[in-house]
Amino acid sequence: MADIKIMKVASGPKETVDVTKLYIDFCQQYRNVFIIQLDGQCYIYRALGRSEYKEILADGRFNDFQKEELICSQCLLYPDPDTVVWDDMPAGIPTELEKAILKESFLDDVSRRRSLHDYYRAEMYDIDNQISCIISEAFPNLDIEEIEQWDVEKTTKYLSRAEWKLHSLRGMEFGVAGENVEHSGTNGMDMGNRPEVQREEKVHKAKKDDSGKTIRGGERAAKLTPEKMKEREEFLRKFPQFANDSVIESGGIEGLAQDDVDDLAPALRPGW
Repeated sequence: MADIKIMKVASGPKETVDVTKLYIDFCQQYRNVFIIQLDGQCYIYRALGRSEYKEILADGRFNDFQKEELICSQCLLYPDPDTVVWDDMPAGIPTELEKAILKESFLDDVSRRRSLHDYYRAEMYDIDNQISCIISEAFPNLDIEEIEQWDVEKTTKYLSRAEWKLHSLRGMEFGVAGENVEHSGTNGMDMGNRPEVQREEKVHKAKKDDSGKTIRGGERAAKLTPEKMKEREEFLRKFPQFANDSVIESGGIEGLAQDDVDDLAPALRPGW
C-alpha cells in the first residue's frame, strides 16, 4: 500500500457506453461483479478482497473519507477510476458506493459472513460438489471453479482417474460407483464405514455362514445331545414349572441362536 494514491484526474467527455456488454466483459475477468445506479449514473464494481480491506483500514496516512475513496477506487471498474474526481461528485455518492461494495463483499457484517459459510457448508451435501472436491484432491493443479464448468462426460472421466489415483497411491477406499450411489448417494466414497452398510454385511455374512457355529459360538448340529437331554430331564423333575419354557424347549441359549440375528450395536443402526 506504500504506492497507493488518490487519483484526481479530470473526467473526459461523456460517451455512449453499452453497460451490459461492459458488465459481461468484466465478468470474464473477475469472480464477482456488480452494477449499481446512483443519481442516474451506472457504476460497475467488483468485490473487495479481505487483504485489500485490511490494508486500507490499517493505513494511517489517510482519514476515513480518504479511505472511503480508496475503497471505491480499488473496486470501481466503470467509469474508469483514474478519470473520476470524487470531490466533484454529488454528495453521498462515494459513501453509497462504498456501502454497496462492502455489502457485496460480505465485509459489512460478521453475521452475514457466518450465514454465507453455513450456506456453502450445506452445499457440500450435493454430490456434484463432492465430486469436484475429489477431482481437485487428486489433481491439485485444477481449480475447483474450473472443474465445476466441465460437462458430465469430462467430469466423469476425471472422477474415474481421481478415484484410481486416490485408491492406488493413497489407499483411500472406493466401492463400485453405480452400486454405492444407488445405496447412499455418495458416489462410492468410503462406504465401508457407513453403519447401514456394516449392518447389511453382517446379516449377509450370517446367512452365508456354513461353519455350523451359532453367532454365539455354539454348535448348531449338537443342540440336544444325549447328555443335554439327560440334564434337561433332571432339571424339569426338580423344576416342573419350567416345562413349557421356550429357552429350555429350544435347547438353552445356544438353541435360541438364529442364523440371521443382527448383532450390530443399536447406536450404529440407521435411524438411531
